[in-house]
Amino acid sequence: MKELVFSIKDIFNFETTDGCLSQYDAGFYLIPAYQRGYKWRADKDGAVAALMEDLWNAHKEGKEEYYLQYITVKHTSLNLDDDSSDTCCLEVIDGQQRLTTLSILLSAFNALSEKEAKINLAKDKLRYSIRPNLFKDWIYPAESFMEFAQLDFDVLLERDRERFDRQDVYYLHGAASYCLNFLNKHENDIPAFYVFVLDKVKLIVNSIEPHIKSETVFRNLNSNKVPLTEAELIKALLITRVGRGKVDNDSAHFREVMEVRLGLGRQWDEIQSWVNDDIVKSFYFNSGSDAMYELLKLTATHFTKVSDTALSGGQQGNKWLFGLYDKADAKTAFNRLVETWLCLKDWFLDDEMYHLIGFSRFARSPAKSSLKLLRDCLEKPTRSALKEKLEKDKNDLIFGEHCEQGMQRQALESLKYGENSDQIRAILLSLSVFIKSDSAFRFDFYQFARNNWSLEHIFPQNPEGKKN
Repeated sequence: MKELVFSIKDIFNFETTDGCLSQYDAGFYLIPAYQRGYKWRADKDGAVAALMEDLWNAHKEGKEEYYLQYITVKHTSLNLDDDSSDTCCLEVIDGQQRLTTLSILLSAFNALSEKEAKINLAKDKLRYSIRPNLFKDWIYPAESFMEFAQLDFDVLLERDRERFDRQDVYYLHGAASYCLNFLNKHENDIPAFYVFVLDKVKLIVNSIEPHIKSETVFRNLNSNKVPLTEAELIKALLITRVGRGKVDNDSAHFREVMEVRLGLGRQWDEIQSWVNDDIVKSFYFNSGSDAMYELLKLTATHFTKVSDTALSGGQQGNKWLFGLYDKADAKTAFNRLVETWLCLKDWFLDDEMYHLIGFSRFARSPAKSSLKLLRDCLEKPTRSALKEKLEKDKNDLIFGEHCEQGMQRQALESLKYGENSDQIRAILLSLSVFIKSDSAFRFDFYQFARNNWSLEHIFPQNPEGKKN
């Protein structure tokens, strides 16, 4: 079974079993003729500059992992002009720009290396169908790379206009020059930066089956270019790894593996459909958030440390959550996801728990961070312990956290509008939520949140028609 996440060192590795090329029994990556050429700009606002700055900042911050999104590939074979037998390779359907820039960066590292015997890991690992010899002649060899990157592009045109007068060559030259100049500015830190790029920077490899037509996938991916969400990447990671664990046999039939993964996929889709229901989403999360992402954050608290800041904030950037799941045991993480979903579903269907959790969340203004509340609820070992916690939350919200038994009436009588607005809001909301005379009653927290009811809606300070 293939891995899904590879370090840059292993992306360009076919010497050991850890390598992406090795695992797919491929010799190199092929950029097919149907793809557009290389077009990443190297000016200060261009993609090359952005990538280099991001990598450098991640290195200086000491990040243990840095994800560069994903590439989509397909195992294929072709007959090279200089070889009578078919050669296996990975056809790059999506991610050409990223993979090309990394090849150029590794070649720049190699060109600046003081060790003559140092190997360019990217050498001969990337081939363009339309310009097969450009990388071989000008990018991979250290001396040629230095000349190509340092010469002005107009000088290159004067030397060989027929070869260099191409739009993609212009952008390749710009990327090579930028990478070389960037590394020269940080020459004292090149060895450490090189190790960081090789070992800490990761790519997610999405492989499609050989029978699928590449051009169709390419058009679908690029017609309405919408990057995969972090939740979708985690889905692919878990289903791939859990599926491998359930059918951990190299001789397992392809259909058997796919059946396991399809079953896991259906379960994921059921969970995702439930949490994205408008009423459920509003109750447990925030209507404007990615509910599946929030559920995955909540689930992560079962198997790793997640700070309150991360729980209450939005998406953290650079695949922070994906990194947590990548490090976790996939089977454990998937099982925890299912368990968390079943708990939330059970509480939502139980009227008593529904009202207690909803009140604890919405009685405050603004509403309490749902994930911290839910994490605290999930940590309770029994249902009775959870109910005890929520009843205490309810009393604290209505009477105040430090109100002693027997002093509740006095505490309520001392409340003043404007000074105790949150407490008054909780009291008024409790009168609507906890109606014991009707056992079938369920308060509509969805409409409460949707209409943004405030204390002024419930108890106006200056009601219409009031005379001064």
